[in-house]
Amino acid sequence: MEEIKLTPLQLKALKYVKKRATAPTTTAIALYMKMAKANTHIVLTRLVRLGCLESFLKKDAHRPHIVAERHYIFLSDTPKPQPKPFEKQEEPAVKKFSNTRVTVPKPFYSDPFNITGVRDANQNNKRKHKRA
Repeated sequence: MEEIKLTPLQLKALKYVKKRATAPTTTAIALYMKMAKANTHIVLTRLVRLGCLESFLKKDAHRPHIVAERHYIFLSDTPKPQPKPFEKQEEPAVKKFSNTRVTVPKPFYSDPFNITGVRDANQNNKRKHKRA
């Protein structure tokens, strides 16, 4: 397992959430960090994945026009060690189906012009209808 070091932005956001008595919103953290809300959300999402913060959605009853805001709670200063990703074993591009074989009868295709001559051999050159 690999030890993860936090960036200065992540440390700044973590410090702010830790010192707050109530759970701050993404907007409040963005104002403190003087960053765009979208960029702050990226930093906070990474901290949640590392196990330093916990996030939840909360609806404010006094502001019905706002659907819900994301709040963050401090959990720990040090991130949880992340396991290394599994190495993928190469799979063959095409799997061979040796046990399943399809047998097709020999005249499986249409022969409208009697190229193979099978029809002449079966009919003995007899016409079904005689011409008048």
